[in-house]
Amino acid sequence: MIRLHNLNVVVVFTFMGKKVSANRLTFSPTDPSFRLVASYLMAFQGFVSAVEIYNGDQPPVPWPADDTAVIDAAAAGQTLTFKPRALVEAMVKNRWPDEVSFEVEAMPPVLAGSAINLGVLENFMFGLGQSLITNFFEEQRDRLESHYGRVPNWPNVWNFARVVRNAMSHGGCITIRDQSRVAWKGLSYSSADNGRKIVNVDIWPGDLFILVKELERALP
Repeated sequence: MIRLHNLNVVVVFTFMGKKVSANRLTFSPTDPSFRLVASYLMAFQGFVSAVEIYNGDQPPVPWPADDTAVIDAAAAGQTLTFKPRALVEAMVKNRWPDEVSFEVEAMPPVLAGSAINLGVLENFMFGLGQSLITNFFEEQRDRLESHYGRVPNWPNVWNFARVVRNAMSHGGCITIRDQSRVAWKGLSYSSADNGRKIVNVDIWPGDLFILVKELERALP
């Protein structure tokens, strides 16, 4: 479910719970995924702007610095919150922001396999996630193959990302053509799961940012 709260411009992907102590997930310009992450978020905020223009009671104005976007990560059991003002101000002036930083908090558990209801945004959000994961994976593939060799020798998180990347190319569904069994955040897949939809079901939009950061940390 998406709620668009026009007074505060807060975008919430489902299931809001009691907030607890937070830490941060930060992408810096030197991170290999930085421009992909920033581009994803800018595209998403563009949709939010369109909502304000067409559905708002007042003429749209630049968002206050403390306005937030909230994106849930079901597999990781976390909620990511970021303030889009600095990102948008930089990119509309044709420059990259100094960083992209999320506040990370625990979220109440959701029922395993609970699909997130995105309505008309289903294809839009899928496309953003596909671009983020596929581009990052393919940009780093040569580096992984050069250092680790065959796929079974890759770090576990990269093998999991390989399965997610393949799912992104098959309508969000598992497509494993070898004997791999991959696992991440309590999720586990093998060829027995072929055809099972996981994108926006097991793996929500917020999970993709957490996965990408773990992939960065596991690079050789």
